[in-house]
Amino acid sequence: MIDYPFTSEQLSFRKTASDFAKKEIKPIIKDLDRVASEEEGFPWEVVKKGIGLGFTRMLISEEYGGLGLKLIDTCLVAEELAAADLGLAIVLLTPAALAKVIVDFGTEEQKERWLRPMCEDKTNTYLLAIGVNEPDAGGSESVCPIPDPEFGLRARARREGDDYILNGVKNWCTGSGVARLYGTLVRTDPTKPAGESLSIFFFPADTPGLSFGKIQDKMGLKAARTGEIIFEDMRVPKENLVGEVGRGVVPFSSLLSIISVLTGACAVGVARGAFEAASKYAKERITWGKEIIEHQSVAERLADICVHIEAARALAWKAAWTNDEIGFDLKLSLQTKIFCTEMAVNAAKDAMLLFGGYGYTREYPAEKFVRDALVGPVYAIPNPILRLLSNGAIPMGFY
Repeated sequence: MIDYPFTSEQLSFRKTASDFAKKEIKPIIKDLDRVASEEEGFPWEVVKKGIGLGFTRMLISEEYGGLGLKLIDTCLVAEELAAADLGLAIVLLTPAALAKVIVDFGTEEQKERWLRPMCEDKTNTYLLAIGVNEPDAGGSESVCPIPDPEFGLRARARREGDDYILNGVKNWCTGSGVARLYGTLVRTDPTKPAGESLSIFFFPADTPGLSFGKIQDKMGLKAARTGEIIFEDMRVPKENLVGEVGRGVVPFSSLLSIISVLTGACAVGVARGAFEAASKYAKERITWGKEIIEHQSVAERLADICVHIEAARALAWKAAWTNDEIGFDLKLSLQTKIFCTEMAVNAAKDAMLLFGGYGYTREYPAEKFVRDALVGPVYAIPNPILRLLSNGAIPMGFY
């Protein structure tokens, strides 16, 4: 049974995230959202402040300098950050999720080599990023269940002595070109099916053979610098392999579970942000001599949005608690991502409609919440693929 309410420490950290969102993120969002291209810059000033508050270190054990928090604590932070801006939430939460994989599956030497410097970095610039999706394959290839080795991810790692030689291209990498440590999912045995040949490697940004390609020009999430990472005969020591060779599905499924829950919590934040903006407007806009919130149709629409947010939040918290206290539950995590992200799309659209014609303009925040919400169903691995996983059409035994 989930033990609510939260402790004073949890509520205090949530308030820290809420204050940061209000004071540091919201004032810059309008300008950041209107950059012509994400290549124009990266909001390092506010990102550094978020790193300084510990948001990237939440899931790292205290023995390595982290905060030693749980996934449910991270969900509280995720909602607060995403209610202000989903892009910056993703920038700060992605390193937290990746660090957790190293905590759970890395060797002691890897934790000391990667996590301690991350926690002790005084410049507040230590970000982690990962490349999974590929330009011609997408996220679905990372969970390809077909036994034919011809299908699945195309990036390869070839053993050569004590090293692996990596070749391939990954896209949709959040933090491309600005992260200090990168991870990737590649095939280490091209003669075996995808599910039996995946391996995860981590490597620093200055690794020879690593380069960065184009930055995706997205309709939103301007703060989440997203782009290609390219491996050209990139030599990585065997000590950089996280988990067992060919068994990358194990740490990857754990990462997918964490990312899915946090994406769900972020979606709740986006929906909440849209609801709060619509509620504020409904109390300011006057028609027929009264605030529009007093009109039954408006009140009912706001009530419905609120109910759906509460339901999605409860599911996200349940999934986080389950992962923390029982063990990672991939099926529940995927269901959380599906339900919460699709709820956020509907909530943001409904909230925009309450603005009338103004909702379609950039003068008000409604349209931005819609653009942010729309990424949820296709983020990481698209919801249609997750449905196949969660309902058994793709056997969970793949993981």
